[in-house]
Amino acid sequence: MEIQFNQIKPRSFQVKKSDAPVWESDVFLNSGKTYQIIASSGSGKTTFISMLAGLRGDYEGNILINGISLSAFKPRDWSEWRGNSASFVFQDLRLFPELSAKENIVLSNVLSTEKIGDLTDQIELMAEQLGIRHKLNTVVKFLSFGQMQRVAIIRALCRPYEWLFLDEPFSHLDHQNATNAWNIIVEDAKKKNAGIVITSLDPYPFIQPDQIFVL
Repeated sequence: MEIQFNQIKPRSFQVKKSDAPVWESDVFLNSGKTYQIIASSGSGKTTFISMLAGLRGDYEGNILINGISLSAFKPRDWSEWRGNSASFVFQDLRLFPELSAKENIVLSNVLSTEKIGDLTDQIELMAEQLGIRHKLNTVVKFLSFGQMQRVAIIRALCRPYEWLFLDEPFSHLDHQNATNAWNIIVEDAKKKNAGIVITSLDPYPFIQPDQIFVL
């Protein structure tokens, strides 16, 4: 699956060009590859992710997915894209604070009863790997932000996807936890031959992306 940015210019802020531009350029993102977007606050990292989620349309230019413009997407197209092709970890996480960590993960998946057992095994394995298995039944509002980030990562990985979009997913994790989470993300995406787009304020030393964009 290919994503193409054709001369995109957000209307909400002044863009600037760099050696690896995203704005006002032609950019191609391909499945199976990792792209890192590095920028200071307010430079458009979240805007970039929000455009691909269909949450923002205040831009000039054109974004195409497999040659189809997002401007031509109908509600069913967005439902298909978000439900089966794209998975997100937003900066604000978008968890339900009154539900437990596990309920948040399960709720985002449309699964048959037969698959719930497999999902539970996957959730518990990832939670164990990320050091939060003992927090799965804890109501989210009582978790630290770093623990919430790990819940959001598990939720994103438990969904079907061809693209994984991560907006500053490690901002509240120490180096060891961030490295561990990244290794799990890469392993899961590789199994699905999925593309990864990750944003950050600074380069992560443990990430070796195929391409870096500096906004």
